[in-house]
Amino acid sequence: MSSSVGAISIQPGQGITIGHIDGGIISLGQELPNGASPIYASSAVVANAPAVATLVGAPGRNTYINGFEITGSGATVALPVNVTVTGVLGGTLNYMYGAVAGVLLENAPLVVAWTPALVSSGFSQNIVVTCPALGLGAAGNALVAHGYLL
Repeated sequence: MSSSVGAISIQPGQGITIGHIDGGIISLGQELPNGASPIYASSAVVANAPAVATLVGAPGRNTYINGFEITGSGATVALPVNVTVTGVLGGTLNYMYGAVAGVLLENAPLVVAWTPALVSSGFSQNIVVTCPALGLGAAGNALVAHGYLL
């Protein structure tokens, strides 16, 4: 038998869940607004190729992104790259990321979270996160984006 306990921050008007304990598992995150539908997108695990995750918009609804994560292995010839988030209100966001030199080594993950979530530049608009190829010999790179439709 498992039990569930939630801990909610006291921040009027924000409705943010600080933690949730369910059967010994702790999860952190933001509550979704009323009427929101969660969406997730993942790239394939790619070898020296762009990793792309697209949060697909829906007719008459705004797309929101509340974060993304990039993980992967190093490369023989590692490159610094410009990770982009497109389709958000205000224009393209840019983040620098790079692979370590060494195919059998693990890159430090890039974890980005926004509270409140960022909204798309218009109704039915996709939000796309792209991580370019990390360099010659890069064996694996993956990207996951998450958000919601409202």
